[in-house]
Amino acid sequence: MRHATKHSAPGSIPRPRPTPTGRSGYTGLRLVAFLLGVLLCPIPLAQAQTVAFGKNKIQYKDFEWKVIESRHFHLYFYTEEAELAEKTIVLAEEFYTAIAARFGHEVSQRIPLVIYSSHQDFEQTNLSPYFLPEGVAGFTEFRRGRVALPFGGSWADFTHTLEHELIHAFQLARLDES
Repeated sequence: MRHATKHSAPGSIPRPRPTPTGRSGYTGLRLVAFLLGVLLCPIPLAQAQTVAFGKNKIQYKDFEWKVIESRHFHLYFYTEEAELAEKTIVLAEEFYTAIAARFGHEVSQRIPLVIYSSHQDFEQTNLSPYFLPEGVAGFTEFRRGRVALPFGGSWADFTHTLEHELIHAFQLARLDES
């Protein structure tokens, strides 16, 4: 049975009575409806266009890739970086041993590791569809666990970034295997 409020006009919707805090009873319902709308309405992803309109990710040169396989890595490099690749694979294995001991976990598959001789070459990578700004020192791809990083001229920065990205590779592998 509906009770009309004192000042309501015939045919009008009755207004909720204020709560002791002075707010109407619809505030909570509005919040719940809003949250349900946000959670239940999927946000469409623009997968077809990952680069801003009118901008193309240009590859200025064709890389002739080579691969070194080690116990835990597939290291991809191009001819100009053969010396860096040899040093990197040794360092990566050392980091792998240290990180595996720290995590108490071994990665079940070889980790793909891609190195570039400069940031300019790194920006041309097709491992990521996005533009890589100057400040990006490397990344670990979430889906496939590939690690990519450029050599910017500083061995200390390169080794720091390599270890950092390998930790991400271990984290992703642990999530996948659990």
